Amino acid sequence: MLWRFDHGELDGLHPRVMVLHIGTDNTGGTKNARQNSPAEFADAVREICERIHTKVPAARIILMTVFPGEEEPNHPRRAQTAQINRMLAVFTKTPGIQFLDIGPKSLNPEYRLKSDGKRLTITGGSDVGVLYGAYAFAEKLGVRFYLHGDAIPDEKIPFVLPVLDETHAPLFALRGLQPFHDFPEGPDWCRIP
Repeated sequence: MLWRFDHGELDGLHPRVMVLHIGTDNTGGTKNARQNSPAEFADAVREICERIHTKVPAARIILMTVFPGEEEPNHPRRAQTAQINRMLAVFTKTPGIQFLDIGPKSLNPEYRLKSDGKRLTITGGSDVGVLYGAYAFAEKLGVRFYLHGDAIPDEKIPFVLPVLDETHAPLFALRGLQPFHDFPEGPDWCRIP
């Protein structure tokens, strides 16, 4: 990321706000790269924030927490991520940086759809769980969510609230596209007819 900033990534831009969300790539270690300690990770994020303020001094930085990347609550990387986030929270004392911790709100994406045919209740183990429940209910009405855009039924359909009592969890722990990545091509360059 620093290389990109040093080679023109932010040149000519004048954002009022920049959101910085760093992932856990450097916390696992691979055959090609050693694992970074939480202190090294936090130092790198501090350097990124300083570089952003050098390149776009008027921008306010919203520094997101590092999301827990492991499904099991007792996984050692969860503890490492928590330690990193405690270190990053100190950055809120720096003028122009706001720390935003939504990690706990995304941990339990399970949801429940319950209806007696007259009333519908969508509940979830987190805010994200309720959102997934709303998407699931919209799919029951015929709405579909695709990479190239959402699709709604072509014709108006009569609304009938079905009787429901379902509990589900998403098939994937994390969803979404990574529009900025370190790969020469990715899902953001593909064209779907």
